[in-house]
Order: sequence, then C-alpha cells, then structure tokens
Amino acid sequence: MCQKRKRENTQRALGSNKFNYLELSEQIALKTGGLNVSTHLDESAFRIEDYEEGVILSSYCLDRNLNAMFDLWEDILLYFNKQLNQYDRLETLIKGQASAYANSVHESGHTFAMMHSASQYGPVDQMAESLHGLTQVNRMQEIARSENFDDITKKLSQIADHILTKNSLRCALNGEANGLKNGMERLETFLDRLPGSSAKTQQIRFEDANAILKNDFKTGRVKLPSKTHFEMPFDVFYAGQCYQSVPYTHEDYPKLLVLAKLMFNKFLLREVREIGGAYGGGANLRGNLFSFFSYRDPHSVETLKRFDQCVDYFVNGKFTDKDVDEAKLATFQQLDKPKSPGSQGMTQFLHGINDDMRQKNRDRIFACGKQHLINVTEKYLHKKPYAATILGPDNPKFAVDGEFRQMTTEKEIELNDTQLRVSSVLNKDNKNYGKKNLIDGSEETCWNSEAGSSQWIQITPTTPFALSSVAIKFQGGFAAKRFAVECRQADGTFTSTAEFYPDDHGKLQISFFRFCFLSIHENFF
Repeated sequence: MCQKRKRENTQRALGSNKFNYLELSEQIALKTGGLNVSTHLDESAFRIEDYEEGVILSSYCLDRNLNAMFDLWEDILLYFNKQLNQYDRLETLIKGQASAYANSVHESGHTFAMMHSASQYGPVDQMAESLHGLTQVNRMQEIARSENFDDITKKLSQIADHILTKNSLRCALNGEANGLKNGMERLETFLDRLPGSSAKTQQIRFEDANAILKNDFKTGRVKLPSKTHFEMPFDVFYAGQCYQSVPYTHEDYPKLLVLAKLMFNKFLLREVREIGGAYGGGANLRGNLFSFFSYRDPHSVETLKRFDQCVDYFVNGKFTDKDVDEAKLATFQQLDKPKSPGSQGMTQFLHGINDDMRQKNRDRIFACGKQHLINVTEKYLHKKPYAATILGPDNPKFAVDGEFRQMTTEKEIELNDTQLRVSSVLNKDNKNYGKKNLIDGSEETCWNSEAGSSQWIQITPTTPFALSSVAIKFQGGFAAKRFAVECRQADGTFTSTAEFYPDDHGKLQISFFRFCFLSIHENFF
C-alpha cells in the first residue's frame, strides 16, 4: 500500500490496541514476515520537475495467516493516536532513532555526501536530503535533546490523522492465484474500516515540485559548481559529486547507465581504490542525477580531481568496444537479477515504470556503442556544473583549494558523568607509570596494576559534539602496546569495544565514532 505524506516507522514500536510493544513484536514474528513502514519520495520517469510523496506500508505472510496479518495492521493503524501517551516509550524510540542516524553517517558517509550534493539541484532532491540526509540527522538530535515531547506527540497525531485514511491510498497484492481471492476480500474489509473515501482505482499522481514545494525548498541556494566540506571526527573521508542528468524515459538514460558501469570498471576501481587506497568508489545513475562517490578514502581533494580525470578519460575515448560490451553485460546483469515474489510488479506500482518502458531501455542499451558514451560524457559531464561534498576531518588542502564551504555539525553540549573501562591486554609494564592526567578534563585515572585487570575512568568533560561521543587524550608515556576500551550502557542496550594504540610520543587518544552522546547516561555498568 502507498499512502500520501510522510512519517517515521513509529506505529508498531509503540504497540497497538490489543498488545504492548513486546507482545506486538511477538505476534508480528509469529504471523508475518514483518510489518514495515517507510517514506516514499519518487521522481517521475518522464519529467525532472514531477514527483510523488507518500508512505509505504508493506508486509507478507502465509495464506493461512492472511486474516491475522490484516488484523494486526488494523489494530495498529486504527488506534495509533491512543498509543501516543506512552511518553517514556516514545522518548526511548526517538533517542534510539537519533543514535542510529548518527551511527549511519560513519557507516555510509558517501551516501550522505551524495545526498547533500544532490540537494543543490532542485526541490525534490532537497526534500530527499531533508528526509534522509544530514539535515534529518541533525533534526533528530535536536528532537532527542528535547525535555518535553508534547509538541512531537501533537504533530505525530496530526500526521496520522492526515495520512491514515483511504483518501489517496492505492494497494498492490501479490500471491498465488488461489489465494488472491481471499486476499482481495480481506483487503476490501480492511479498506472499509479506514476513515475517508476513495475511488475504486487510484493512480500514481505526480505533482510539479516547483509549484508544490516552492515555499519549502528553493533552488539556486548555491552557485554551481560548489564544493562543501563537513568537518567530522573521522580518520577517513567520504565524497560525493553530482551532475544533472535525465529522467528514466529519456533516450540518453540507458547510455548514462552503461557509462556508470564502464567508468567503475575501467577507471575508478583502479584510480580510487587500488591506487588511491579507498575502501571503495564508483559512479551511479540514480533519479535524475549522475554521481561519483568514494568511501573510507584516505584522500579528499585528490579524489575529486580523480573524478575530473575520469570524465576527461572518457570524453577522449580512451576505451575499447570490448570495454563497452563488458559494461553492457554488467548493466544487464543488474537489470535482470531475480526478483522475489513479493517484488513482482512493484516497479510499476511505486514508480510507474511498466514492462514496455523497461524493454525500450533494454533495446537502447543493446544499441549503445563507444561513440554514444563519448557523446553523453561530453553532453552531461565534461566541464559541466557539479556539486561536490566531502565528509571527514579537517585538512589544510581545503583552505588551499579555496573553493570549499566549511561546514560543521559541532555543538557545545554537557555530557553526563561517563565511565570507560580501559585495560592493558598485552603486558603489565604500564603499572610503573601511575596516574595519568586527563587532557581537557579534570579527572585523574589510575592505570592497571597488572595485565588483564581493569579500572574505571570517571569522565566529566564538556566537548564539541560532532556525531561522536568523546575524544579523550591522555598525556605521558605508555609502555603498553595496546589497550582495550569498553563502553557499556547500564541497561545493556548499547555496548561498544575497541582497541587503541599509543602514538610515537606515548600519547593515547580514545574515540568512539559509532556512538553519539545520546547513548551516554549517568549510570553505566
């Protein structure tokens, strides 16, 4: 089912009319393969300016559990507003989601970099960044820091009243032929119980983003080309560079799809990963944008130069017909990969792309040759305006380049008393060094008296918040070669361990990058 407007996946985590959240989770696991809620923001396959926004409700089950699955949906959706008085549970969910968002930046920084770069092009991409990018990460942190959730509860209730109706709802049902009749009958009953009214058949309704979103998201905020650096406490960089391209039905779309594969195989794999040392990198065509990316990359400005070199390489035709054929095969492999039964027909249901449109693009891929790829490189990429974003630590090269906007997510916050357990795991030589003063803090710590033992370090710092928790430096020499560090929340819901090594000057810096301040509480285990 696809319903207009947006909201987060909060319903089933709060419980339902009949079950608390633990009982509901058990019922979902017993009767279904999961009940899922996600936002939906789709650009038209025909016009860059058109889009559809909504919420997707999806689930699957065995035929014998069909009624039970719909019963669970009804129990959640029809009584959702009554569950919003669970303030403690709602606070836990919000803070957990905020923590998950913060952690995801370190895990998928290149995705956030590409989304920020894409947001420079149009209102739909700006909305996508607002829903899923760094803007949403920061928004969730602000909400989680709130002491009163009354305003959030009120807004959730208003959103639920607006979207949990059948006024603009459409449904897709997949299954075996002998089970679809029962499924359709149960679906009709489900729809009858939802408030609102609806026509028998709802179609995808794309709207003009420039008209609908003009007051919320404005283009032209930054003159292209633009370069942005978000300073974050990482050891590596994540990069994303985007160019305006074309919608799905445009004749050049399949050529750009092949070009992205060829650029990865012929240039980016070698230059960004093998020579540059990044964990990975590549090019992709997503929505109406052509993007380059790299992740866990030791280089920053140099990688953007490699992206430019990649464009020059292909506009000059430094590849063969055989290279093109291999890229076309890789493209078909991706397009024709097997789909699960539940995914059948979903491309048309969600995006309006039917089999005829898909076949037309397949034919265009077959017809694609070397000169076609040179032409689209020249037309859409070579010396064309772009937006580039880098996430990572500060680097003097950004200032030397002179074109980067310097951004930060840091905010001064007070952290509650926090405990870290630090132990030497290799030897006990460090026992001779006694207490170590804590830089940027007022506490002292007594290090281990023997190998394998551990001591608590009590920390009360005020430190910049930059999508991580605490970065602590200890002065003095350390004889131990390696230290194991453990952070654990009192209720056991979060545990993180890592190993750290003193530098050549005997200084030890401890940082937990997968761990935001919302995971830190006064009472640690």
